Amino acid sequence: MSTLCIGGKNDITVNVLEYARTAFPDVRIVCIPDRCDDGINGWQRSVIYYCKNNGIEIVNLEDVYEIEDLVFISTEFDRIIKPEKFKSSNLYNIHFSLLPRYKGMFTSVLPILNGDDKSGVTFHRIRAGIDTGEIIDQQSFEIRKDWNSLDLYKTLINNGSDVVIRNLRNVLSGEVYAEPQPKEGSTYFGKGYIDFSSIELNPQATADQIRLQINAFAFRPYQLLKFKGIPLVGSKITDYVSIEKPGTVLSEDDVSIKIASIDYDIILYKDVLDKIIEAVKNHDNDKAKKLCAYEKILNDKDSHGWTPLTVAVYNGDLDLARWFVSRGAVDTVVNNNGTTLLMYAKDAGLNSGDWSVFRWLREEGADPHAVDYSGKAIIDYLDEDKLNRIPEGIRAELK
Repeated sequence: MSTLCIGGKNDITVNVLEYARTAFPDVRIVCIPDRCDDGINGWQRSVIYYCKNNGIEIVNLEDVYEIEDLVFISTEFDRIIKPEKFKSSNLYNIHFSLLPRYKGMFTSVLPILNGDDKSGVTFHRIRAGIDTGEIIDQQSFEIRKDWNSLDLYKTLINNGSDVVIRNLRNVLSGEVYAEPQPKEGSTYFGKGYIDFSSIELNPQATADQIRLQINAFAFRPYQLLKFKGIPLVGSKITDYVSIEKPGTVLSEDDVSIKIASIDYDIILYKDVLDKIIEAVKNHDNDKAKKLCAYEKILNDKDSHGWTPLTVAVYNGDLDLARWFVSRGAVDTVVNNNGTTLLMYAKDAGLNSGDWSVFRWLREEGADPHAVDYSGKAIIDYLDEDKLNRIPEGIRAELK
């Protein structure tokens, strides 16, 4: 029996483990989580949490060196693999770029900063060196103009999961075809290439270069680019040719700053997510709407995994929830624990007796049987007293 070892972190590792344990019940599956994984779900899922809740054995890297029938797959693994230490040669990695471009780090930053129109993922053999092994499979996609580095990273996660999963059967059976990487077009960027401790906007640039700077460094769980100490989430290039010195502040309000650049004036949107969420909590809907000048912020999450829509649903505010969705808020969002909007709407109904938000979400297609990351659905959180307080029609949907 083969041993499949997944070494890695975050959603991609959980995605692969979820598929493998269902698709290959006769394969021994073990996992080596990231050393920083504390077992608590954050803005991405914890691999340790998943393994402990699904009976997957957690091992150390040294434990798998001597396994001859080992298939090892690195999914954002935090250690450099040294092939000579393994008895098996079935060692693979998923890299977040279209190799041979962007070997190394910053694969969700540099393509945007450089204005690339596409990115992708590469599944390859692990050889000595950094991302140098033969290519087994690749998948590319377009980079949208409004994407920031977090958007790109999430797309890399989704595509990377797909590519590993579709190649899993072949690597387990040993039916793998790989080609050497092209010599031309190869680039590498190491750990010291970008200093994230001091990322400030460089206004001595064209408006489009400024746009790319903001998007490239907008990765909310870790950092946002700043202008004069103010975090920025996005921008909009105006039609007005700049006549002032680049970086000159032309106007400012609660949500934005307009500055001059080398060519066109550009509006810089401030990070006001916390202010929006606070306004929603306080039922100050007019203020919340005014703060949403940059509508893309509606799908940003705070440290709990809450969006403005999450809070509106928990408050039972149907009008504001509908307004957010009409402006582009995603109604399938979950928090850090996988809690769905319908679960929050259940709380709102129990707290107020008003089930209009719950019914609206059901009309929008929300699944009353969806489970969170603990594997529990709404019904699992309801005791007899709470069940009796739920309208009969809704209660029947939950069972």
